[in-house]
Amino acid sequence: MNRKLMELAERYVAQRKRRMRLFKTVTALALVVAICTSYVLMMPGLTMAAETYCGLEEHTHTADCYVDELTCLISEREAETVFTDIMRCSFEPHRHSSDCYNAQGELSCGYWDGYIHEHDEKCYDSNGVLICTLEEHPMHKHTDACYNWEKQLICTLTESEGHIHTDACYRAKEPTCGLFESEGHQHTADCVTETRTLICTEDVATNSDMPHVHDDSCYEVTRTYTCGLTEGEGAHHHTDACYPTTEEPTCGLFEGEGAHTHDDSCYEMVRGDLKCKLYPDPAKVHTHSASCVDAKTGYYTCGYIQVLRHQHTNECIVTVTAEDSGHHHTADCYERHYICGKEEHTHTADCYYDPTPNPDATAAPEATAEPTATPEVTDEP
Repeated sequence: MNRKLMELAERYVAQRKRRMRLFKTVTALALVVAICTSYVLMMPGLTMAAETYCGLEEHTHTADCYVDELTCLISEREAETVFTDIMRCSFEPHRHSSDCYNAQGELSCGYWDGYIHEHDEKCYDSNGVLICTLEEHPMHKHTDACYNWEKQLICTLTESEGHIHTDACYRAKEPTCGLFESEGHQHTADCVTETRTLICTEDVATNSDMPHVHDDSCYEVTRTYTCGLTEGEGAHHHTDACYPTTEEPTCGLFEGEGAHTHDDSCYEMVRGDLKCKLYPDPAKVHTHSASCVDAKTGYYTCGYIQVLRHQHTNECIVTVTAEDSGHHHTADCYERHYICGKEEHTHTADCYYDPTPNPDATAAPEATAEPTATPEVTDEP
């Protein structure tokens, strides 16, 4: 019986100790919570009442303080399978190289240094993007501006200063010598006496089968002039001495009359060599055949050139597929710009600290003389 009472007493004492420890712990925690709560409740009042020295306004950014600007260059799209047209054209334009010239340095490849190609629907994919690998060189038709033009003289007159008076212009038109111009004496048949002498040695046989008959070759002719004059004797040709000089010109012309200087009307613009590089001379263009090639050298000897032309067909285009993962804007696609003009700031204890020294706190306390109390004298009995 006593043992049970002792056990009950011990359990009671232990339970009471635990309760006391729990009570003390809860009391201590309640005290801490009360102190912290009081401090937190006091801070706004202290903040509003106390003076700050940080120079900043207490501010917390909200949604009204900023604007998010989209900086992503990729447009939003859903994931899909993309079909892309790729140009794989086998056409090779001709460009002149050293192999295009023969041993004499003459161009003998037979082809124009270029090609004709105009962009059409085959040159673009389904999105309208140009996929053509060739530069556009449309067909060109030469105009007058494509040629060199030269001035060609068409005037039949020669350039001259016109008539210039000479000494002959100041002579009389009629001779004063009194003679007529003539060639002088000219021999005639009356002035000549001819003597014919037979020089032929052949006999004239009348009984011969082939009789000889004298002709002019059988005679020697001797001419004797009996007129007594020489050929040209008495001839007269007027000279300057036959015409007297005059003070005024008798030529009937003015100084400078008949002068001519070439002007624009004397020339005609003639089309020269082709200067345009957009297309060769059409007169020299044709399509080569086997007869145009020299079998020994392999060069084209026809004297013409061939122009290559190409327009894309379905064989020039290959369609490939690819998976597009799409794109949706995330926070990384935006750049935030603050428009409130304020800096985010929360006051701390350092914001209330006055960095300037306080003269009252550093001054030494004034010494004051305290009166010494005089002890009272009491009469002792």
